[in-house]
Amino acid sequence: MAERGAAAEDPHGAEQRYIDGLYRRLAELRAQTTARLADVRLQQTRHRQNLLERDAEIHLLEGAVARYDVGGGALCFGRIDMEDGARYYIGRLGLSDEALEPLLVDWRAPAAEPFYRATPGQPEGVVLRRHLLCEGRRLVAIDDEVFDEAALGEEQRQTLRGEAALMVALQRRRTGRMADIVATIQGEQDQVIRSPLEDVLLVQGGPGTGKTAVALHRAAYLLYTHRERLTARGVLIVGPSTVFLRYIEQVLPALGETGAVLARVGDLYPGVAGRRPESPAAVEVKGRAAMVDVLKRAVRTRQRMLREDAVVGLGALQLRVTPQASRAARRRARATGQPHNKAKAVFDNALLDGLVEQAAAKDVRLGRGEGQGRRRELRASLRRSREFRALAYRLWPELTPMDLLGDLLSARVLIRAAGRRVLSEDDVAAIHWPTDGADRGWSAADVPLLDEAAELLGEVQQRRRSHERGEGIVSDDRTVEEMARADRSWTYGHVIVDEAQEVSPMAWRMLVRRCPQRSMTVVGDWAQRSVDWGAPGWESALGGAATERLRVAELTVNYRTPEEAMELAGRVLADVDPALQPPSAIRSSGFAPWALRAESEALGDVAAGVVGGELGAVGDGRIAVVVPATLRDAIGEALRHGLGDGVSTEGASALDRPVAVFGVADVKGLEFDSVVVVEPAAIVEASPRGANDLYVALTRTTNRLGLLHTRELPDALSAARPVTSIAEIG
Repeated sequence: MAERGAAAEDPHGAEQRYIDGLYRRLAELRAQTTARLADVRLQQTRHRQNLLERDAEIHLLEGAVARYDVGGGALCFGRIDMEDGARYYIGRLGLSDEALEPLLVDWRAPAAEPFYRATPGQPEGVVLRRHLLCEGRRLVAIDDEVFDEAALGEEQRQTLRGEAALMVALQRRRTGRMADIVATIQGEQDQVIRSPLEDVLLVQGGPGTGKTAVALHRAAYLLYTHRERLTARGVLIVGPSTVFLRYIEQVLPALGETGAVLARVGDLYPGVAGRRPESPAAVEVKGRAAMVDVLKRAVRTRQRMLREDAVVGLGALQLRVTPQASRAARRRARATGQPHNKAKAVFDNALLDGLVEQAAAKDVRLGRGEGQGRRRELRASLRRSREFRALAYRLWPELTPMDLLGDLLSARVLIRAAGRRVLSEDDVAAIHWPTDGADRGWSAADVPLLDEAAELLGEVQQRRRSHERGEGIVSDDRTVEEMARADRSWTYGHVIVDEAQEVSPMAWRMLVRRCPQRSMTVVGDWAQRSVDWGAPGWESALGGAATERLRVAELTVNYRTPEEAMELAGRVLADVDPALQPPSAIRSSGFAPWALRAESEALGDVAAGVVGGELGAVGDGRIAVVVPATLRDAIGEALRHGLGDGVSTEGASALDRPVAVFGVADVKGLEFDSVVVVEPAAIVEASPRGANDLYVALTRTTNRLGLLHTRELPDALSAARPVTSIAEIG
């Protein structure tokens, strides 16, 4: 806890000196920890317990060194003066002096809560809240909020400053990567961040309400508050795209946390990268909950019966398996309720029982007494025989999830059989793989189906035996992320799902398996969903992830999108559903969204001219050009031709360029200084929820918004400022 008494005549200088002292203390602690880590690594021991203790200390020290690396982020960003005379500096991590007196309070600690929660109506004991706006180590501005002027001392009165910290942060240029908001977390956001770990927390919020930032800071808070519990199992953060994950990947390390795994739904099955493009129709069909029954029937169709006797020969012995015997064996195996591959042993043993009995009837030497040993030998010989193995495989094959799903999607007849009374002929056509010789690969929509198939099938025998013998287990020096990505059965301590409105019912089943205790944070906006799986609202959409103790929080303030852009986007939202309300924008950009019409043959050239003008307007900021899928290649090529290497259309790398061309699916969750939406009418027509997609595109901007079109605009966009030339845009 810091002492009051900063020099009244120079508050800026006093605070800078205090910050300088914090950095000196941070350097001391980092040096001490690094030296201790080097010493521990050099320790030699053969005693198992000592080895475990040494490795545990190394792990703790490595974590401390990582946390002491604050990068370019501000170490300290705030101060609160309390009614009782206490003063706390708030920062990225906690620091104490050599006497263990606190110099800096970790933003996640209980003592820091008033910094985020205090309001004039509920000051929580705070007299003064001071925001310290820093660029690296340099203090650039001070912003003070007074909650009890009567309680201020003379020194405090003389050093008050005001800079509107939140507005300064919001108006900064975008860099292509999300920055943390630890210095400017607002009250309603802080309540979500500090919510209990248990159960499912649903965070609903419109564009610009900070849902993603809140989710990431919640991950950092949970890892800090429940470190022992979560460090061992990790926190899984699921995002909608590779672009999105790259956009957010620096936030948690900047907050000193490395115990989270970032992934798409398509990354959650070991050994599979679900990246093959998929039609919207196929995504919708594959995501339906009804696919559970389709897969169950697909498995059952691989559990066959004979139509006529089959002969199994062993030397001079000729034995028969009848249709009745195969039916009885199948009935016995299914009755176990075990996964298909595990139940295969029951099926095989039932067939072998019948064959051995046949042999016993033909050979008295296989009777009771000494014949029992002969029976075991015969049984073992039959099990190894090529004819028996071929028959058993034909009737009840061991299957991998890839075998099952690949065979199913490759044959219309199998899809129809498995989808009886569930899938229409259009559905069958949507998910069927054409026999064009192309290498299929897996899509993100296939991954939950593979995971469901793995549940229905169980492990193949050889892999199951390897696990039982402990084969293939590597040393425990793997990170949580490495272990989790290699193990389908891995369960996380907490799961955070962003853009959750895009998660299919089948994907929710997979996510619940990754966190069976259902400690989850679900973040999304029902108005931005691009696929409709028939759920009328969040609770039904969450399926098995929703519990009786589902907690709901709503973020209502739009910190990102200026009111001019939100007014236009709100008209589109009203067309989607008049009952939906956009979040309230808290700032104005002073720039009215524009609309420019171009001739079809000149669209690319005009787009290059428009974006060139936007580059001049945003300086070193970022520009997104959002296009319908049918125009992505043409517009991208025109922009590259006109503007050169500063333009990218290549997935995650687009974040590194001043200008990026995106389809709506890839722009979800991102933000830019300027957004140009090309051919809005085509975006609306591209899918059954095209108006929702247009709403998403319009709300990505932090400053400027424009519409470039060759066709008539949707009626909801008629309020855009019409311009007839690039020069009029301003």
